[in-house]
Amino acid sequence: MKALSLIFILAVTSLFFQTQVAAQITEKLPRSTPEQEGVSSAGIVEFLNACDTSGLENHSFMMLRHGKVIAEGWWKPYGPEYKHIMFSASKTFTATAVGLAVAENRLKVTDKIITFFPYSLPDSISNYMKEMTVKDLLTM
Repeated sequence: MKALSLIFILAVTSLFFQTQVAAQITEKLPRSTPEQEGVSSAGIVEFLNACDTSGLENHSFMMLRHGKVIAEGWWKPYGPEYKHIMFSASKTFTATAVGLAVAENRLKVTDKIITFFPYSLPDSISNYMKEMTVKDLLTM
């Protein structure tokens, strides 16, 4: 656990130095401290302790608040230079995007999928495809 606490301290310290990671070609997200964004550092450490003792193999952690990174860290041997396959986490991002689109009245979960791709439909469409909704895709 000491290694994880050290990672957390280093992550918060790096907020002030804004070091660039050579393997990342993307722009850095804005940084802040937990307390400046209304979050308890002690609460984050508690969460990380729970993660560390969960028995799960965690690779990394990043917490954003108000659009700013307030904590991040990696469990050894992983680091920011490693790219990771997201697997099912991508579904969460997609569902979040759909939720935002629904909140902005850009679509409804009852919308038929074929209405989004009128020029890309196959010549023959099954009844299942005709009836498929956004909700059907979200719930698989």
